[in-house]
This record gives sequence, C-alpha cells and structure tokens, in this order.
Amino acid sequence: MLTVSDNVNLTQVMQIIKLIESSLVSRHGYGIVIAATLISVLVPIVIFAVFQKKIIAGIAVTGLK
Repeated sequence: MLTVSDNVNLTQVMQIIKLIESSLVSRHGYGIVIAATLISVLVPIVIFAVFQKKIIAGIAVTGLK
C-alpha cells in the first residue's frame, strides 16, 4: 500500500520504523528497530486478545444462514 501525504499525522508505522533505522542503526545497531517493530506488532495482538470472543462471535454470525 502506498500512501503519499505531506501530513505528518498520516505517517504509517513502517515509515517511522524506516526513519528510525536510517538515523539510529549506524550508532546503536538494530536493537531500536527491533523494539519499535515489536511494539508495533504487540498493539494488534493485544487488541485481538482483549476482543477475541467478540471477533470470533462476529465471524460465526456472518457464517450462519
């Protein structure tokens, strides 16, 4: 997916991680990039874990006819 915008508030997570990588990897290694990636992955996993029953129930309802 390609997003072209001058608005800083519409920046995607991977663009921010790439910006961190380009500016900090040479000094600190990949630890900061891995931490940023882990945080960006944890958010959807936690949301799914909290709302798992409702998500599965919604999927089950749409499958019934």
